[in-house]
Amino acid sequence: MLNRTIRVDVVKKEKTPTMNTNQIEDSFADKATIAGVVVEGAIKKIGIAVCAYVILDTVRRVAVASASA
Repeated sequence: MLNRTIRVDVVKKEKTPTMNTNQIEDSFADKATIAGVVVEGAIKKIGIAVCAYVILDTVRRVAVASASA
């Protein structure tokens, strides 16, 4: 009576497109640049904190020495 056919695709499709080597290298270079900026900022902040500590400690020692004299 009814001639019907059912078609089923059994081919697995990729969820994400594959990246070629140039894209992977570009991605790595971008990540390395971002990491470098973050590390450089952290080093600057630590350096500023150390300098501030040294200055404040020197002021404290001078105040203690002048108070005891």
